Amino acid sequence: MRSDFLFKLPFCNSSTLKKIIPNALLFGTFYKNSMVDKSLIENICKSAVVLSVYPIQKNKKACLDKYEGIIKDYNFWYLTLVKKNSIVYIPTFKIYNMNIEIFN
Repeated sequence: MRSDFLFKLPFCNSSTLKKIIPNALLFGTFYKNSMVDKSLIENICKSAVVLSVYPIQKNKKACLDKYEGIIKDYNFWYLTLVKKNSIVYIPTFKIYNMNIEIFN
């Protein structure tokens, strides 16, 4: 594994973080007396865990709690689930607490 990965996550190197998270938030996560909302920091951490650990794959049929469809795309901010007549956008941090069923 490359040494420039932050937290040993392949999607989370220093240049990627600077593009995704504004500098104010980046500094706020590392200082104890931050003005940044703690729930925002918690949601960012949950999204990182989901992207690095959960068995999510594009073009797979999945059931996430009450939503069932095909996973079209997922990124740091949300997961796109295509249903029969609609598209559902689920924030990635919410997936942290969901039951996930992947169909073959």
